[in-house]
Amino acid sequence: MDPIGLLNVLAYKRQVLSQLLGVASIFGGFAVTGVVALRADTHSGRVQSIAFLAMIVAAVAFIFATAFDSVWLPMSNSAHSPESVRALLAAGDNIAYAVIIGVAALAVAVALLGFARSRLMGIATLMVALLAIVAFVVEVTVLVETLR
Repeated sequence: MDPIGLLNVLAYKRQVLSQLLGVASIFGGFAVTGVVALRADTHSGRVQSIAFLAMIVAAVAFIFATAFDSVWLPMSNSAHSPESVRALLAAGDNIAYAVIIGVAALAVAVALLGFARSRLMGIATLMVALLAIVAFVVEVTVLVETLR
């Protein structure tokens, strides 16, 4: 790709990742709140333990995405050579992948918490969560691949 095309892709990716910064921050807050709530819960079973682990994975993924994005965005304004632009574009993919992991883990935790209430509620939340996970992963993966 020519240098102008690379800069255009970088500008577009900068816009996408600036939006993901807000999303990762908000979802990270939800995940951390879920970790605290599940930790304070007096019920401890297999479902709660797996949901707790999923919330921790989500929290860590969103914290990584937020921290890395807040470093990546300013650096993306100082890239001038084609090599530095390519390196930034490749590094920016990790932010999107971290958000994908966080959203999937958060959805798994929500789906599992339905089973803590009842089997029927668990099946319903699992189906909704699976549909959301598949749609989100497919769309974000297409977006990341488009930006390469």
